Amino acid sequence: MPAPSPTPPKCRPSLLSLAITGILLAPGAHAATITVGSTADDGTGCTLREAITSINDASAADGCTNGGGGFGTDDTIVFDSAVTGTITLAGNELGITQSVSIDGPGADALAVDGGQQSRIFNIGAGTTVAIDGLTIQNGSTADDGGGIYVYGATLTISNSTVSGNFADDDGGGISADGATLTVTNSTVTGNSTGGDDGGGLFAGSGTLMTVSDSTISGNSAADDGGGIRVSVSQLMLTNSAVTGNYAADDGGGIRVVDSQLTLTNSTVAGNSAEDDGGGIRASSTSTVTITNCTISGNSAIGDDGGGLRIDDVSTLKLTNSTVASNSAASDGGGIFVSSPSIGSSSSMTLTNSIIANSPGGGDCRAVDADVTGSYNLIGDSGDDACGLSNGVDSNIIGTDPDLGPLADNGCETLAGNPNGPAASYGCVQTHALLTVSPGIDTADTAAAPDTDQRGVSRPQGPAADIGAYEAAVAAPIPTLSVWGLLASAGLLGLFGARRQRRRR
Repeated sequence: MPAPSPTPPKCRPSLLSLAITGILLAPGAHAATITVGSTADDGTGCTLREAITSINDASAADGCTNGGGGFGTDDTIVFDSAVTGTITLAGNELGITQSVSIDGPGADALAVDGGQQSRIFNIGAGTTVAIDGLTIQNGSTADDGGGIYVYGATLTISNSTVSGNFADDDGGGISADGATLTVTNSTVTGNSTGGDDGGGLFAGSGTLMTVSDSTISGNSAADDGGGIRVSVSQLMLTNSAVTGNYAADDGGGIRVVDSQLTLTNSTVAGNSAEDDGGGIRASSTSTVTITNCTISGNSAIGDDGGGLRIDDVSTLKLTNSTVASNSAASDGGGIFVSSPSIGSSSSMTLTNSIIANSPGGGDCRAVDADVTGSYNLIGDSGDDACGLSNGVDSNIIGTDPDLGPLADNGCETLAGNPNGPAASYGCVQTHALLTVSPGIDTADTAAAPDTDQRGVSRPQGPAADIGAYEAAVAAPIPTLSVWGLLASAGLLGLFGARRQRRRR
């Protein structure tokens, strides 16, 4: 009789495997996904308001289900394919008190509308919220943030449009206070304030605001910062356009106070302020760093700094940028930098940059400020060139830079909401260097970024170009050597002789 097979040892789960299994199967481990099935604000079916209430309460509200998962930190609200058009709020904002992602079908497919009766979203402290693919429009509040108010939270807006919102205080479109706000591939347009600052966006104390691949256009403020107002905060703007904004006081495009402003590969154009800084005004102890940017066609209607005004103890570092066609009623059509306070001094460092074609106020005016510069091209001279001298430190002073008009000269990455207003989506515009420009091949290559504002590699020629635009090198016309010409002539002669024989 054959011996019985040995009994295999029993598999005993380890404490670690039991712990992992418990985590995976625990309630809330699988985040909830709630599908909105109605454009109503409240009532039959799962509305957006009820979906948000479900997330806030960690319990499915009337008409909503959690998609088989538990409620956790990665909860998501999505929309049924039939939910398109407009969700009009009935006079009350949508308050979010728990972290959630709201994934819309596209800003051209669905809008959340405040009907000028209420703010749209109020993002509560301690939450992390992402909003994608929506239009947020026609919100209104007597406080801050007509479209969205975010306090002490993290908010990411992507592929969305924020338009036509109004705040009586700060932030017509979005107001962020002590928060982290990220705006990507979005359009903020046509928003306004009734009494205070930041027609499009407002960053209050302790806020980190990052704007990339986006358009901030056509906004207005009753006080400062028609497009964006930043106070005791930080703004980083990359591959974006701030255009056509208006401030009844200072900073038509951007206004910063006691803040850090970093602009890269961006354009500030066509903005206006009734007082100072048509494009940008920075004051108190602000630090402004501008690289590969275009500042064009801005206007300080009543005073100084059509393109930029920098004062108090603020600093400006301008590298490979083009400041052109800006105007001021008084001084500094392009740039005005001053130090009005006794014992303080603003400073400006210019490198590889163009300042020119200012129809009013001169190209660059410095008053009691520290100015250094090298490898720059400035159209005016003397006091209207911020005191820089032609030929000193490789500066070219008193010379026309020969610029093309502000235009779409191509790019690697488009800016704005791809599903938003067509006029607000495209390449960030630049001034091309014409073929005869003295700015071509005359920059300090070592100090220049690796690419220009559009993403074209530097240098294209023997040295980098001055300004935000790197001119392409024309392809050489093919030439033949003497032996090549003789060989070609011999081949032509042989070909002709053969044709003559064929004719015979």
